[in-house]
Amino acid sequence: MVQTWRLSESHYALFTDNPHVETAARQAGLSPMADYAKDGKLLAVQYAGPEEAVKAVASRKYPEEKFDVPVDVICGALQSMAR
Repeated sequence: MVQTWRLSESHYALFTDNPHVETAARQAGLSPMADYAKDGKLLAVQYAGPEEAVKAVASRKYPEEKFDVPVDVICGALQSMAR
């Protein structure tokens, strides 16, 4: 799933539960906004950026896949990056 919506005149949000879309969002330089998790598992992520960049990421075709990452793995990786 990929959803987009306008945040301001020139910026859009991108929401996805697909790790392939997340990778493309990061590679496109979009800014992370939020991670969504339940029962210790990452469910979705949200990014923001210029309208053209968000729409370019959202318009591509990606393999169908859902996140399957325990939240503690993500938190551990973020903590080690902060050091």
